Amino acid sequence: MNKGKIIIRVAAALLVLVLTGCASALHQSGYYRNQIDPQYPGSDFMRVDQEVLKMSGRQNVSMEQLADQLGAIAATDWEKARAIHTWIVRNLEFDRRAFTQELEVSCDADDVLSERKTLSCGYAALFQRLAEELGLESELIQGYVKDSRYEGFDTVANNHAWNIVTIDGQSAIIDTAWAAGQARDDDFSKDYDEYYFNPPPQQLIFSHYPEQQARQLLDEPLSREEYFRLPQIPPHAFDRGVNLSLILERTRDGKTITMPIFYEVDNPYYLEEFPMVDSIM
Repeated sequence: MNKGKIIIRVAAALLVLVLTGCASALHQSGYYRNQIDPQYPGSDFMRVDQEVLKMSGRQNVSMEQLADQLGAIAATDWEKARAIHTWIVRNLEFDRRAFTQELEVSCDADDVLSERKTLSCGYAALFQRLAEELGLESELIQGYVKDSRYEGFDTVANNHAWNIVTIDGQSAIIDTAWAAGQARDDDFSKDYDEYYFNPPPQQLIFSHYPEQQARQLLDEPLSREEYFRLPQIPPHAFDRGVNLSLILERTRDGKTITMPIFYEVDNPYYLEEFPMVDSIM
């Protein structure tokens, strides 16, 4: 056993697992990955985040003024995307009450900038508008998401929106709504999650399914039926020994995978072995 690491071999599929406390603590701080990274040449996200956090959150700013302020912070296109992302997750609030009670909410970018409270479509619309103002190649993606918060929802209609930006030939998924915080009952708690700024597509497919298959950004896109057979795996578990390739392979073979349940606690660990209970649909 390596020092500071717990290696777990799971003998039963229903055993409750633990997650790294290190990742949990860093998650709470809000900034733990993609700060200064070789895949974003010349970009310093920590500096951009700090500059955005210094900006005034005044309500009467125009779209053009906000775009100018964010653009002045950024030295690269990646920094432009990061500045937009950070400003939105800091200044908008997810309207959990409207979501749960299916109330009508405007998703127009100008309305969202004024009201500062919206649904995922408003987060994505504002990101899209600001990206266009700053000359970024961006798409607003509509699709479906699933996790414990969405159990029992319509599996046909789209229920979420996010964005894809393409910079220097690299496409990146950005979900400002899920990055902004956690929705519980009728309340929304700001709890920034860095993961949803350019998460790996082969991981995000476990929760996000775009209306257009090509926007999965996978070499072999999943069908909608295959997507709904995927098990629920929290993002923080992907680096703890979960074999994504094997799960995707079995799913494409028509099998349903049942995974253990993952929880966050204050003990770092690495999952070396675990069972996958599968059944033919």
